[in-house]
Amino acid sequence: MYLLLPVVGALFGLIVYLVVRGGLTSPTGGAADINPYGITAIAALVGQFSRETAEKLRSVFSTLLAPAPRGRDHALTPRINAIEPAGGPPGTRVTITGTGLASATIVLFGAARSPAADVTDTLIRTVVPEGATSAPPVVSTPTGTVASPEPFVVEPPT
Repeated sequence: MYLLLPVVGALFGLIVYLVVRGGLTSPTGGAADINPYGITAIAALVGQFSRETAEKLRSVFSTLLAPAPRGRDHALTPRINAIEPAGGPPGTRVTITGTGLASATIVLFGAARSPAADVTDTLIRTVVPEGATSAPPVVSTPTGTVASPEPFVVEPPT
C-alpha cells in the first residue's frame, strides 16, 4: 500500500489538474491563458493529502463492498392468509394470498404438485393439477413450507 501512495498522489494531482484546466479556460483560450504555477500549487495540495484520501477511499469501499454477514439475511417465513376459490375440479385457477411468498416454487394439492405461477410477495396464482386431493394446499419456498389454514376441496370434473 505504501509503495502506491506516490502514484496515487500523482494521479489525484493529474485529476485535479484536468478538472481545473477544463473549468478555468474558455473553449477559445489556450494554455497561455492560465497560470501554470496555480495549477502546480493545486496539484501539490492534492498530493499532500493523497494518503488521507487513499485511506478514506479504502474505508468507503471496504464498507460498501463488504460481503453480507452469513446467516443474517432476512427472509420472511411464508404465511397463507386465504385461498380463492375454496374448491373446484382439476384445472381450476387458484389464487393464494399471504406474506413471504415471493420465492415460492411449488404448490402441493395433497400429493399432486403444481408450479407456482404469477408469484409476488403476497400472491401466488396456480392451477389445480390432475390427481389433486382435498387437503390444505402447501406452498414450498426456500425458507420453508406452509400449509393453508383452510382446505381446498377438490371436486369431480364436470
